[in-house]
Amino acid sequence: MAFPDESRRAGPIAAESEKFFAVAVEIAGDGGVIAIVAGHGALLINDPSARISMRYALLDYVNESGWPELSRAEQEHWLGAYRAYMEAMTNAGVLKSSGGLQRTSTATTVRVMDGKTQVLDGPYTDSKEQLGGFHIIEVADLDAAISWAARSPTALHGIVEVRPLWEGTLLTRDMNDFMKPE
Repeated sequence: MAFPDESRRAGPIAAESEKFFAVAVEIAGDGGVIAIVAGHGALLINDPSARISMRYALLDYVNESGWPELSRAEQEHWLGAYRAYMEAMTNAGVLKSSGGLQRTSTATTVRVMDGKTQVLDGPYTDSKEQLGGFHIIEVADLDAAISWAARSPTALHGIVEVRPLWEGTLLTRDMNDFMKPE
């Protein structure tokens, strides 16, 4: 989201404490941002196109052993449904990335125990459903992410897990963001 220049800062909102850190967001009924309040000032925004959004991973868990059991016509049907779903997300402007994973039989599991690297062929666990793919979407809130997950063809025969993504990484964020307060 683009922020207006600093000349639109509203000034102090809490002078009594140098350690005052509050974050509040007011959102207009149409999703437009009115103001962002952080620290000791408010940044006023009068831009109806400004939006607060969040990235979510939609994780598709499927029973991969079921795919070979389908007829060619059934496979065509499901691939068409997935293509239509991904095109709908693209056309709505929410799809940021997507990928499918190869079968779990191609997986290699790595762990270090007692200082020794252990490499195993195959997935970490055996389960009924396997992580088959993912979609990274950017939407207004969890309800919107759930709505897209419910539209996934995977939801009809598997599970779609919706998980919010952290913004940034350990390379781009302060490590204290990920640790207990002192």
